[in-house]
Amino acid sequence: MKPGKPITPPAWARNFLAWYCKPALLEDLEGDLHEVFERNVRTRGRRIARIIYIIDVLKFLRPYTVRKPKVAGALNHFIMLTSYIKTSGRNILRNQLFSAINIFGLAISMAVGLILIGMLYDLREYDRFHKNHDRIYRLTSRYHYLLSKFENSPFATSSLKAAFEIKNTFPGVDDVAIFHRDFGGDFSFKDKTIPLSGMYANEGVLSVFSFPLVQGNAETALKEPFSVVLTEKSAKRIFGDTDVVGRTIVHNDGREWTVTGVMEDIPVFSHIRFDILGSLSTRKITVEGQDHEMAWDNIWESWAYVLLKEETNLDVFQKNLDALSEREDKTIEYAHVGLSLHPLAEIVGGEDQSNQIGPVVGSTVVKILVALTVVVILSACFNYTNLSI
Repeated sequence: MKPGKPITPPAWARNFLAWYCKPALLEDLEGDLHEVFERNVRTRGRRIARIIYIIDVLKFLRPYTVRKPKVAGALNHFIMLTSYIKTSGRNILRNQLFSAINIFGLAISMAVGLILIGMLYDLREYDRFHKNHDRIYRLTSRYHYLLSKFENSPFATSSLKAAFEIKNTFPGVDDVAIFHRDFGGDFSFKDKTIPLSGMYANEGVLSVFSFPLVQGNAETALKEPFSVVLTEKSAKRIFGDTDVVGRTIVHNDGREWTVTGVMEDIPVFSHIRFDILGSLSTRKITVEGQDHEMAWDNIWESWAYVLLKEETNLDVFQKNLDALSEREDKTIEYAHVGLSLHPLAEIVGGEDQSNQIGPVVGSTVVKILVALTVVVILSACFNYTNLSI
């Protein structure tokens, strides 16, 4: 025979007791009432026991068992806060000069400190929108004239020869993006002429960086000579809309260029900025003296960004760069060109370099901003403490 269902007090009565009773008294009171309930079940029956339990719960609804409502606590806090405000107001009116120096000095210092912190945070966010920003490195150069004891500061630029050697022969490389200066000027379409700033670029630019195209094929847009990619803003300035792939624009040197792609406008937090990109392969046709173009020590005109594979060892890669420098230094006289990698996310606030591709801040300014932030906030705190004491 299965045992019967256990007899329990009314649930709503137990919940009501837990609602009004003080937590310090609830456990003992609930235990006593339950013990009386079980005894009444045995002696008087279930129905009578439940009625008596309900009556007992209502009987204990007394001032010493009822917990304080939360509204009362909030009211007490409000009264205390009002008292503090009144006291502070009287002190401010009694010591107006002292209060003004303390309040405005601390407020202004904290505001300046927060602005500086915001600036530092924005600097940290530069170039992190690229999908593979943690694997993208800029190739930097150090040019040392061997007959001089002084070594030049690092350059953000590097030679085209170094970029192509890394792209074609180095292990551990997914792709290399190459920019070259001296592309830009006035571009015309029909009777409209618009000045645009730009650079030459190879097809790797659209695979290394997250510059998505809204029109065109990213793999081929910058492959053929006399091909250009416009930003959406530039396309609207020239044509009035962005449905422009296949149209032709004329550079101020008289050459015609075909629009092969339109990319989304460049985000604010990018150190690389342009209105138009022209295919780098065009320079093989338009530039005379290809020997100089591909010279090992021609490090002044192009920027190379390397996308490394995830498993690439940076120390091994640097040894390969050193070996490349040692081999190619033999093609020039009285000079050494050293190569190194600079992480993309550290370019804006990192090591100071010459020939930057766009506006950067540099480590010196970042250190000054950090020092100013600390000095402003600490001086405000010390000033407030000293005046208060």
